[in-house]
Amino acid sequence: GGDVPARRLPLPSSGRAGPAGEAREVESIAIGGVELDASVPEAPELVPWVPTALSDSMATSQDALATARWMMVQLRLGQDMLLLGEPGGRVRLLVLWLCSILRLEVEYVGVTRDTSEADLKQRRELRGGSVLYSDAPPLRAATRGRVLILEGVEKAERNVLPLLNNLLENREMSLDDGSFLAAPSRGADVDPLSGMSNEERQRAPQRAGAGGGEARVRHAKRGFVVIGIGLPQPTYAGNPLDPPLRSRFATRRVRPIGGSEAVGSLLGLVPALSAERGRQVVAVVDALRFRAASTAGGVDYDRRLPFFSEVSAQ
Repeated sequence: GGDVPARRLPLPSSGRAGPAGEAREVESIAIGGVELDASVPEAPELVPWVPTALSDSMATSQDALATARWMMVQLRLGQDMLLLGEPGGRVRLLVLWLCSILRLEVEYVGVTRDTSEADLKQRRELRGGSVLYSDAPPLRAATRGRVLILEGVEKAERNVLPLLNNLLENREMSLDDGSFLAAPSRGADVDPLSGMSNEERQRAPQRAGAGGGEARVRHAKRGFVVIGIGLPQPTYAGNPLDPPLRSRFATRRVRPIGGSEAVGSLLGLVPALSAERGRQVVAVVDALRFRAASTAGGVDYDRRLPFFSEVSAQ
């Protein structure tokens, strides 16, 4: 498509309710002809806050607006996303900025080689002499209809891939406390007592022990979406994404900005910087990136020149 119009997007209002009986005005955000209504969060503390200077930089960047428009299309479809980009915080900042203007609640998991199933499902905690299960961010996001950000998906080990696959494809997860996460129920075959469809009752695991009945079902809410952030492979160290896992995502490559757009973004963040000095800084950054790209063909990741990100330049 063509360029996305670069225009300053107003940040959403607080969304406070008016007097009793008064209809609440719903604000909508439009980028490049794609429009979404800003939500009214139940937990406003989970809506990301982005500094005004960085927010203005995103709202006037053609590349950022194009990626945000693409993400809004996926949100309308309820499609999970995977954004691939160079190291640095720009891709994460872009996701948080879009969630902030749409007032979407966010749960975050930084995936590492040590990430286990307990980090994605539930953890056992000792409280007041009793053992309780505490929901992990992915489970909280699913049951409350939030956005789940998984950063570093290329670091996920093989033992957690089946769990992620099942969560992305079926919105299902067998939990340690004996309950079972199921997709949002729909249709006429939902049992009003258990809240389960016939298919879900067949899929729900049987738990031995007290009662020996079916597991308690916790349904994922509509609005739950997963946004993965990762590094391109094999350019950077990490595990190539498992093909079944990658097929669950709509994928987009986020390119770093440079040239005049990078100069404008830098001057917007640092108004005291002269235009000439801004161009010099960007020229140095572009030279370092070119040098890093020239060494990207090797496999010795420790000897490569690190990628110089926009955040580092700022």
